[in-house]
Amino acid sequence: LFDGHGYHGHAVSQYCSLEFARHIHQLWEKDTTTVATTTTTKVDTKDTLRRSFLETNRSIPPFIASSGSTGISVLRRGNSLYISNVGDSMAFVASHNKNNNDSIKIIYTTQPHKPDSPKERNRIENAGGHVQDSPFEGASARLIIPIIGGQGASVGLAMSRSLGDHDGENVGLTAEPDTDILDLSQFDKNEEYIVVAVTDGLVDF
Repeated sequence: LFDGHGYHGHAVSQYCSLEFARHIHQLWEKDTTTVATTTTTKVDTKDTLRRSFLETNRSIPPFIASSGSTGISVLRRGNSLYISNVGDSMAFVASHNKNNNDSIKIIYTTQPHKPDSPKERNRIENAGGHVQDSPFEGASARLIIPIIGGQGASVGLAMSRSLGDHDGENVGLTAEPDTDILDLSQFDKNEEYIVVAVTDGLVDF
C-alpha cells in the first residue's frame, strides 16, 4: 500500500507500487534459498524488503521526487509474515475467535514514523534537521524540509520517513523501513486472523 502526498503524490505512489514489486522480483531471482523457516532465510527476506524500499526510493524520477509516498508491505513466506512500513500508514493483525462472533482484538500494529516520536526526533536532529511542534493539541509535529531552489521556502512533513520527498534527504528524512517478522506457527489454531493495511486518513481521526 502506497499513499502519496504533495503535488505529484499520486504519481509517486503509483510509481512505487510498480517499482517495489519489480525490485523484489529481481532480487529474488538471485535468491536460491528454498527453506523459508531458517534464520538465514528470514535475514535474507528482511534484507530484500529493505533493499527494495531503498532502490524504489532512489529510482523515483526527479520531476516528481519533490512529492512522496508512504509504504506498507505485507509478505507471507512459509510460516513467517513480514510486515514492513515507511511513513505514517499502518498495518495491523486482528484475531477473531471462531466460536464468538463478537470477539475481535488487535494483536499487532506497526508503529507510524512521526517526527514527534522521541526516536525519530533524535535521529532527525542528529542529521541536522528540525522538528517543529504543532501549536494545536493532538496535531502532529512537522519535519521542516527546505525546498531546494526555493529561495528560503520550506514545507512541513507530518512524517519522518517516506519514499520520495528528496528535498528532505539532507535533514533526516529516510526511506529506511522497519520490518517485523511474525511467526504464524505460534498463532492459536482456534482463532481466525486478518491483516489490514490502512492510510493515515483512517486511523488519525
